[in-house]
Amino acid sequence: MNILVSDLRKFKELASHIRRQKNLEIDSFIRFGNGVIAKNAYESLIKFDCPSSDEDFLINEEDLYPLVAQTPSDIITVTNTKKGVIVSDGRDKFPALTTEFSHFLNIPDVPEKTTPIDADFLTALSKIWPVCATDENQGKESYAYVHIGNECMCAGDGAVGFMAPITQPIKLALKRDVASIVSKYEFESFSESDAFQFFHAPGFVMGFRKTVVPFTDIRFAFECTTDRTFTYSASDLKSFNTLFLKRSKTPVCTFEKGALTAYDMYLADKVQKRESPEIAVPEEFSFNPEKTNRIIDSMGVETLDFHKGTNMYYVKSVDTKSIAIIARVQKL
Repeated sequence: MNILVSDLRKFKELASHIRRQKNLEIDSFIRFGNGVIAKNAYESLIKFDCPSSDEDFLINEEDLYPLVAQTPSDIITVTNTKKGVIVSDGRDKFPALTTEFSHFLNIPDVPEKTTPIDADFLTALSKIWPVCATDENQGKESYAYVHIGNECMCAGDGAVGFMAPITQPIKLALKRDVASIVSKYEFESFSESDAFQFFHAPGFVMGFRKTVVPFTDIRFAFECTTDRTFTYSASDLKSFNTLFLKRSKTPVCTFEKGALTAYDMYLADKVQKRESPEIAVPEEFSFNPEKTNRIIDSMGVETLDFHKGTNMYYVKSVDTKSIAIIARVQKL
């Protein structure tokens, strides 16, 4: 069997997201045959179209990838001999580590019926996944997920939240790390089985095992009915936050009437202030600067409109249909 090195390198890059389970050696094996190269690590999988993958082999990636990375050849040959499976690029040759096919998890059937997704869906996903909580145990497990449904995407971690409109009639919850992976590639459609969510792109399919966390409709949290309180520059706010983040390990920033201020939660003399006459708040409002910077990046606009809510500010702009939330941090 002769495989193009370019195909193997592309597969290697895509499969880097398919993380093996701890202590399960079989997750390190790559399956060849039936016109595809595949990897299945239980929680996630990939099927990569490769017509020259026309013989059945299971090869350990730790054997194959070093050769793929450094070979000057265009072709790598895999041959079944009496002495075992031999891998060669025409210059180097070695017996590859293989195993019984019965140990390899079967690739689940991928549904033929799919729902189209477009660049706007993937752009929205790339903006929203950084807002998710990085830890499922931070208060609510659902905080670590992007909730997609009713023509919008929503995410929040308790300190900030973000909502972006979409047009696709899809309803699902995507874990933060899965959403991050999906947003990196030009997927064209989505499908699902009882156990998996599949994302389809020309030449490959990625699958991710469903979790017990269901889709949650949290659109109500972003229903802003108040008038604008003040308008502020996104770049100015981010620069102030970023400066204090570099100076403090436990930072809190505050909107005050006519100013941005900041203080360290444990060091009384570590403070910062920027005069800002445009900040016209009825009362002081403290917030998490690191997480606020995430929603500034997600909004992707220069001018931010702040609307006062209950213990929060809604963040909107005439330049986007997305809406963000910044929750109040209790000032010490």
